[in-house]
Amino acid sequence: MWAAVCEVSGRRAKASHMEGATADSLNEHYATDPYYTEPQPKHTVNLLSVQYVIEGAVFKALDTLHATATGLDDVPAWFLRLGAAVFAKPLAQLINLSLSTSVVPSQWKRAAKTASPRELSDFRPISITSVLSRVTERLIVCQFLYPAFISQSTSLLFTDQYAFCPTGSTTTALISIFAAITSLLACNDYVVVVAMTLARPSTPYVILPY
Repeated sequence: MWAAVCEVSGRRAKASHMEGATADSLNEHYATDPYYTEPQPKHTVNLLSVQYVIEGAVFKALDTLHATATGLDDVPAWFLRLGAAVFAKPLAQLINLSLSTSVVPSQWKRAAKTASPRELSDFRPISITSVLSRVTERLIVCQFLYPAFISQSTSLLFTDQYAFCPTGSTTTALISIFAAITSLLACNDYVVVVAMTLARPSTPYVILPY
């Protein structure tokens, strides 16, 4: 209701959709690997019978949704929370079908950084996607990624892994690098740090002398 009041009163303009912005055009704009080839679709007997995510987990995720920004599909979090009991089963089937076929629904891939995107560069990696897309991401992270990091084999144990870990953060990464630099400076005149980024267009690496 408040969103409708803001739109009518002109307090906040309604987000517009950029014509011509598709998943393929965004992928071509941000792609960093020119040799990437699309994987072959998976072959299963009955894709609907595959249960990667159970209905109960989807219901819990919807029932505990907090107030958050609404994506371009205009489906608010409070609506999904109130209808969690009704949406849990079909949404679980949709998520399982998406994981089985390695296909993300096109509506879940629509996101914009600016209120009125006019060019492809306005669609940055950190954008507001739909609430359903974020719910699916959270389910995948909690059920698959976190267990893989916690109970990984010794051959895949990365002691310098900070991103996408339950106990990792930018703070721990900064503490680790400063501790390493301080230790190296104890027996060296200087230390060179090479920081790389995948953002473009920008400098591919930066050398920081200490």
